[in-house]
Amino acid sequence: MAHARKRIEANFSNYSAYHARAKILGALPKEAGAARVEKVKEEVELVKNAFYTEPTDQSGWMYATWLANLTGSAEPVSAVLEAARELHDDDPTLKWPLLASTLDPKCNKTELLEQLCAQDKNRAGYYRDAMGGCVEQRVTRKVQEVFKVVANALYLGPQTSPAGCTPYGSRT
Repeated sequence: MAHARKRIEANFSNYSAYHARAKILGALPKEAGAARVEKVKEEVELVKNAFYTEPTDQSGWMYATWLANLTGSAEPVSAVLEAARELHDDDPTLKWPLLASTLDPKCNKTELLEQLCAQDKNRAGYYRDAMGGCVEQRVTRKVQEVFKVVANALYLGPQTSPAGCTPYGSRT
């Protein structure tokens, strides 16, 4: 974990280092309970440094989402949402904080997705589809699904990727 931390501190975009940390954390037994949640909180603090240093880099946001789903605890999610709000308040044009904010059950998802359509023209169709007459729960599930698929492919490798999907360059 120490080596991977050094790699991340040197380059917040180091997917390999996040992957190594995810493998170690994923191997912690669920029975570890409070210790597991505490370790995830430490990881969230590490990745928040990445948010504030390079808020446009997706690697930290993907890792944070994977962390939030690891424990089922609301604490990691709250910490990620707090950072997303702060960054969005500082610069409303940042995509990743805005997308992370859609995971907040209290937010106006339609408004956030409309902002994303305007800012991220390449994925506007996806955001419009997520808005298109849907209930807010459907939007949340769709955004979470995208984050989970990408995070699992990046950090856990092909053994947990969706059926028929393998990361670039791997062989089936």
